[in-house]
Amino acid sequence: VLNDRLQDRSTEIAQSMAYASRIQRTILPDLDRHPDLFEDHAVLLRSKDTVGGDMYWSGTNGSTSYLVLLDCTGHGIPGAMLTMLCHGVLNEVVFGQMARSSAEVIDLTQQRLDDHLDRHHSGNKDSAEMAVICFDRERGTVTFAGLGCSLMIAEEKEVRTIRGARALPTQLSRNYTVPEFDLDLSKDPTLFLFSDGVVDQFDTHQRRKFTQRRLESAIEST
Repeated sequence: VLNDRLQDRSTEIAQSMAYASRIQRTILPDLDRHPDLFEDHAVLLRSKDTVGGDMYWSGTNGSTSYLVLLDCTGHGIPGAMLTMLCHGVLNEVVFGQMARSSAEVIDLTQQRLDDHLDRHHSGNKDSAEMAVICFDRERGTVTFAGLGCSLMIAEEKEVRTIRGARALPTQLSRNYTVPEFDLDLSKDPTLFLFSDGVVDQFDTHQRRKFTQRRLESAIEST
């Protein structure tokens, strides 16, 4: 009888998680709707659990479009709940507060997370590492800013990395601004945004992580 109750409970939890995964994936943008931004694109999203803390977001306000990668604290349900919060925050920042640059998207998002999670007073360390690419049609520019996340650029058989700002161990100061980088796309490069879920993959046989250097080598070899 106990085994039957445990099996029923396990099935109930699995079904609930699967339903939560469907809800979480409905907020992911359809990048096929942005042929003006991407000649081609691919997304690899495999949560450690059924739901997780990694997500991507895109939005356009006037002549400016943003592509955002988020790596939220935690795995499973806690991380997934943060992604839902961040999704609302990004909508607020881009469409409500009218962010004007990739760095400003990060700054405003972190400030809103400070407020929503009361990080200044509660000591809450839940956060979201971010990478943002901003496409400004009016100025004809493309910029990148990162907080804890980097950008890899592959062009002419060479791979280089623009490292994002180091994520602070606690909440951001209101005076903290992440650096912003101009991207030259004249050589038609391939851009790679990734979370630490890729580079921290652990090889139990070799007892070492995959690492960012191995990711660069893998991209170069292909």
